[in-house]
Formats: sequence, structure tokens, C-alpha cells
Amino acid sequence: MTPPNLLVAIPLLHVSSSKAAEEFYCGKLGFALEWHYRPAAPADEPGYLGLKRDGVALHASSFSGDGVAGGVASFHVRDVDALFAEFKARGVPIEL
Repeated sequence: MTPPNLLVAIPLLHVSSSKAAEEFYCGKLGFALEWHYRPAAPADEPGYLGLKRDGVALHASSFSGDGVAGGVASFHVRDVDALFAEFKARGVPIEL
């Protein structure tokens, strides 16, 4: 639970496919799908996802006008080497 008066910012990333984003962020980056909104279900698109990992929330949306293509979100991690090793083991393509 968020303490009172604590400001929380949640990055919103625009994605071309919410289904592909769910597969990548959950399957490769270790996020959990907290919830999703897909008004045309059973169709996957458009979709809006609430993702979370290690207490960090992230939203991804394929709705037109949500987020900005090419946007950036920064994440500060305690052990970047361990995270790098985890992502590499999951087959995440990483450019050095």
C-alpha cells in the first residue's frame, strides 16, 4: 500500500502491440501482468496493460494517442550485473 502523500509516477510506454508487449515484458523481462484492459476482447488490440516487477509499476498501451512513440523510461537497479545476467539467460537481445 502506498503511504499517504507519497507521489508515485508510472511510466506509460506506447507499444504497437499490447500482446507482443505482454509477451516481452512478462516472458523476457520478468514483469507480472497486474491487469489489462482490452475493450474489443477476445481481440488483443487495442490494449492497455498494468505491469509490475520488484515493486516498480509500468503501463503499456497500444491505444492510438496513448504515450509517445520513442519515449524513454529510466529504471535504477541495485545490481545491474545480476539483471544483465538474468536478461541474457532469458534471451533478451542486448546491445552493448
